[in-house]
Amino acid sequence: MKSPIPTPAKRPSPLLRNLLKILLGLFVSAIAIALIYRQVDDVEGVWRLVKRARRDDMFYAAGVAIFIQFLRALRWYLLLRPIRTRGLHPVFAATNIGFATTNVLPLRLGEVVRPLYLCVREKLSLSATVATVVTERICDLAAILFVFGMVVVVDLFSETVILDTRFKASGYMALGILAIFVGILCFIRVATTRVLDFVNLLTRPFPERIQKALLGIVAAFSRGLGALRFDGAFVAIVLLSLGVWFSSVFYFHLCNRAFAELLAAPLPPIAPFLLLLAIALVAAVPSSPGFIGVFHYAYQLVLVEFHGVDRETALAIALVSHGVMYIVQTTLGFGYAFYDVRTFRSIARSARDYLAGRGGNAPVP
Repeated sequence: MKSPIPTPAKRPSPLLRNLLKILLGLFVSAIAIALIYRQVDDVEGVWRLVKRARRDDMFYAAGVAIFIQFLRALRWYLLLRPIRTRGLHPVFAATNIGFATTNVLPLRLGEVVRPLYLCVREKLSLSATVATVVTERICDLAAILFVFGMVVVVDLFSETVILDTRFKASGYMALGILAIFVGILCFIRVATTRVLDFVNLLTRPFPERIQKALLGIVAAFSRGLGALRFDGAFVAIVLLSLGVWFSSVFYFHLCNRAFAELLAAPLPPIAPFLLLLAIALVAAVPSSPGFIGVFHYAYQLVLVEFHGVDRETALAIALVSHGVMYIVQTTLGFGYAFYDVRTFRSIARSARDYLAGRGGNAPVP
């Protein structure tokens, strides 16, 4: 008598998986908010401190936030040149719409909406456009590792008290990871088939689902790197990537400076660099739309633990830093969305179908 063939376990539906991801993000943000307010004695005092922030520095910070969005759009425009875009303006619009969507919707949907919007509006290849988004992420990761490693290892600001031996070791580690990362990417770029065969060989003992996922990651990196052309535009892309993150450092500096009169001692020059690293790390953590909670917790933690700022003032600075950037990105994004409401409605329908798992016209970059 033949034994019955076991039926494979049913995988959760796309709608259920997305719902679980949303709940996880909300839970993480709720934990971060609870930790923040548990450590703050005077919540009303925090809002009084926010009102005392210097308006001119907040205004300058808003200008820098717009400039950062411009740099991001210009870099993406250069990456898109091989597939021909008609100008910088639609790329700038798509960039801001993507960030605004991420700020108000879960699951980082802005990373789905951004390339899809540009493809619909400019009639571009979807796979090629998504590949440029992958390339952006590669550039961002490399730039952050470089900035952090150089600041810590070279000791640009001679912060001997803050940067102990363990912290310096992390700087060397960041530069080492960057070197290995760049080497791997170069190998993927010039020998994609060999890399795919090697990954396929290594992952044979794993379940088919994991094997396909790993091969998909390597293939995505390969497509993203294929968008790079090692010419003058490549140099510009590297410089723009560094410009994005150094401008972000300056943005944090302005937000901190808005509270200079309320601080017991001036913050050292390295403070915004440490904030940049902390924010970049928590951006990878599941959270609510707009990184609410995790952003504020990381910002407050750096100011309190590294620079001795009291928790109320640190939280006030975090609220202003997050709020200015959030308002700028969301205002620009929804301004462009209302300006081009017909295209955005089509994108919104695709994103809604993606969330519900009804066919997935929206790609996942």
